[in-house]
Amino acid sequence: MVNVVRESVADVDCVLLMVEPVAAAGPQEEALIQRIRGRNGHLSNDQGAELLAAVAGSGLRHVVPMHLSGECNEPALAVAAARDALRAAGLDPGLVRRPAFPTPLLEI
Repeated sequence: MVNVVRESVADVDCVLLMVEPVAAAGPQEEALIQRIRGRNGHLSNDQGAELLAAVAGSGLRHVVPMHLSGECNEPALAVAAARDALRAAGLDPGLVRRPAFPTPLLEI
């Protein structure tokens, strides 16, 4: 799977990283929590960061964590995971933008 994604995004300069681990104490119903945590559900911060590190190329200029919410995922945790992954891959962790609401326009 990572190879397919890597080939698909080899020349991108912006990645919108969709992550949303569901908090155990979140307001969602148990069926929704199980679907989101399931095999075809959402990526956790760590899974998203791992995928980012695997596919990030030298032309990458922006990474924006998306699908964040106060109930299920703290934006600072998503940003930290993505920055750590880029740093470990030898890339600039400053490429990760802390999400703002609404997200500002990025010149790409």
